[in-house]
Amino acid sequence: MKIIRNGIKYELTHEEMREAYEIMKAAYLREDIETKAEEMGIELSEDTMRHVVGRVDKCLSNNDSYMESYWITIEYALEENE
Repeated sequence: MKIIRNGIKYELTHEEMREAYEIMKAAYLREDIETKAEEMGIELSEDTMRHVVGRVDKCLSNNDSYMESYWITIEYALEENE
């Protein structure tokens, strides 16, 4: 895949794109946790943040309904456009 940023062209393989996606997914999860903690008035140390990120990631990874919902939503959107 080719990406152009600030006039510079980058070419990434499928694997590199997947890796970039995983990195950003983790960053967004962290950001979501920080935002929710702030809303709840909870201060997180870096150790606590790592622990919470790990628990949330594990729960989402083990949650069959999360992935089932993901694929059903994709199917729905595809069928809606037929």
